[in-house]
Amino acid sequence: QENLAADDLKRYAKEVGLDLVRFEKDRLDPQNRKKVEADIAEARSLKVASTPSFFINGRFVRGAQPFDMFANVIDEELARANVPSPAKTSN
Repeated sequence: QENLAADDLKRYAKEVGLDLVRFEKDRLDPQNRKKVEADIAEARSLKVASTPSFFINGRFVRGAQPFDMFANVIDEELARANVPSPAKTSN
C-alpha cells in the first residue's frame, strides 16, 4: 500500500497486461474519481478502515478469515432468521 504513486500504478497495470492507454484514461477520468470518493465515504461511514472487509447480513467481519469463520457467521445469521443451513441439511 506504500507504492501507489502514478508510476507504480502504471507499472502494475502493465505487469497484469492491461490496456495502458485505457487504464490511464480511466485513471484520470473525473467521473471515476467521484465514484472512488463515494466508495471511500461509504467505507468511512461504515467504519471500514482495511481490506478485506465483509458484511454478512449486517455483521462486520474484518480481514482475511478462514472459511469456517465465514460458515459459522452465515449459519448463525440463518438460524437467527429461522432458515435452515444448507450445510447442515445436505448429505
